Amino acid sequence: YYCGNQFYVYKYVNPEEQYVLCVIDADECSIGLVNEQIEVLWHKESFVSRKQGAGGQSAKRYQMNRENELVQWLKECSEQLGVLVQGRKLIMGGPGPVKQRFLNYFDYNRIIAIKDVGYTNYQGLEELFEKSLDDIKECKRREIKLIVDDFARRLAKGDKLVDYGFSKIDMNNVEKVIVDKEFENQMPEGIPKVVTEGHHIIKALQVGIIRRY
Repeated sequence: YYCGNQFYVYKYVNPEEQYVLCVIDADECSIGLVNEQIEVLWHKESFVSRKQGAGGQSAKRYQMNRENELVQWLKECSEQLGVLVQGRKLIMGGPGPVKQRFLNYFDYNRIIAIKDVGYTNYQGLEELFEKSLDDIKECKRREIKLIVDDFARRLAKGDKLVDYGFSKIDMNNVEKVIVDKEFENQMPEGIPKVVTEGHHIIKALQVGIIRRY
């Protein structure tokens, strides 16, 4: 929702699961972090010449110079994004084909979506976020499923690092707990948790525990 000039999100974003947004074209690039709000981490207007030719230059030479400028611009944005993304999930956007070409200079395996948006400033980051809500939710659902499946497999094998039941929670030795949404309000404060909704295994156990040691 909007409040003043800030865009706040709380429904889809877990503090432990942050997403980086990047909107880019030949003229501008903005990188933002989604947490409790969209925080602009980096913004810059490019030095790439416009597509129109300048007087005294042949069209071919002008286009060659512009191409070199575009490559340098994409490399600069790639370096900045590499520093800022830090293993988080990434959503790319932009108004044209440059965002696709950018991926030739930025090899990253946690890009979950690429979207067309109309702007490459803060407004573009907001638009990209709004268009990516379903992707963020679906990505979260997949992650939860993998965690629950791994827990169930380890429990069936008798792994001593997994257990279940609120009485078994040891505040000093817990990596995370998996709790059904119905029982979330019974959770002690300060424990990393994964909340499921209606998963038959976790609902039956109420809470699954993954210990550190």
